[in-house]
Amino acid sequence: MRLSEFIRTHTELILEDWEQFARSISPNPGLTASQLRDNAENMLEAIADDMDSEQSERERHEKSQGEECSSGECEEVDTESKVHARERAHSGFDLVEMVSEYRALRASVTRRWYERGPADTAETREDLRRFHEAIDQSMDMAIRHYAQLVDRSRQIFLAMLGHDLRNPLCAIGINASLLTEPGRSDLAEIGKDIASCVRAMQGIIQDLLTYAGGSLGATIPVTKRDADMGVLVREVVREAQTNCSSCTIRVGDLAGDLSG
Repeated sequence: MRLSEFIRTHTELILEDWEQFARSISPNPGLTASQLRDNAENMLEAIADDMDSEQSERERHEKSQGEECSSGECEEVDTESKVHARERAHSGFDLVEMVSEYRALRASVTRRWYERGPADTAETREDLRRFHEAIDQSMDMAIRHYAQLVDRSRQIFLAMLGHDLRNPLCAIGINASLLTEPGRSDLAEIGKDIASCVRAMQGIIQDLLTYAGGSLGATIPVTKRDADMGVLVREVVREAQTNCSSCTIRVGDLAGDLSG
């Protein structure tokens, strides 16, 4: 039996090994078996197909140099690797954890293959070479795609940060200038506005520190909690009104259940 056929006929055993290892390193204990397996079955099928395909010297060189694939089977390995990187990023796995899955997969397949006791022939050595080559290719593509996802996520986060910090900073500046005007009778309200803006900025900065400390994770931390949307709308309008004293901003009908 060739190694590619062995992978296809023993897919479930290999997936059990994969799931067990993924569970041991998962940052999210609530992931289901399906989520832990991710698209591993499709990856194994793509790897087996690639191993069975004819390979020219040019294609072999492309793989050794980490270049884009030119054959259909090779492209399928790249496609499934990108899907795996995206799903792992969304599940909270960091780059080190994702790479360790590939090491575990390589060990699982070769261990089960050797337990079968294949003869040491040129054919089996070629099978192992093609298998390791495909694993390296898949891991390389997954790392590249994961890094791209992380970079884009951080760019979006920084853009959001700049936008969200601008309004409270502007409101603090305007309220600070009001404090210097003589005869102000609303100092308490101005002080409340400044304190509210400071709390908002502290929350944003804490999110930034949490995100920056998340190694190479590709997701922005989100903490859900109950809130009154009417209260949130009034707070945003109040902040915007402070930033544009010459404007009149009216809040519409906020009747009904606004909890969420």
